[in-house]
Amino acid sequence: MKYVEACGYLGAVYEGIPEVGDLGIKKDLAKAFKFHKKACGGGYALSCFGLAGFYLEGKAVEKDNKNPSSFFRRRAMQGIKKATL
Repeated sequence: MKYVEACGYLGAVYEGIPEVGDLGIKKDLAKAFKFHKKACGGGYALSCFGLAGFYLEGKAVEKDNKNPSSFFRRRAMQGIKKATL
């Protein structure tokens, strides 16, 4: 597993994503945001998508309907076309 993938996985764990499973780790949205941000910055598309959700829903950050589009575009540029707005 690459560093960015590990950061993305940690982001999902701290976010409490059900698909990751219950690992007994307390949900911490601030930590989840931090790890997703690192992973997205490193080119991990799923974390870019996760960051967009943080901004759209106002989780751990101030709600922002304009900022998420950049994360969706970044994900789309990485080959996942369904993520475009």
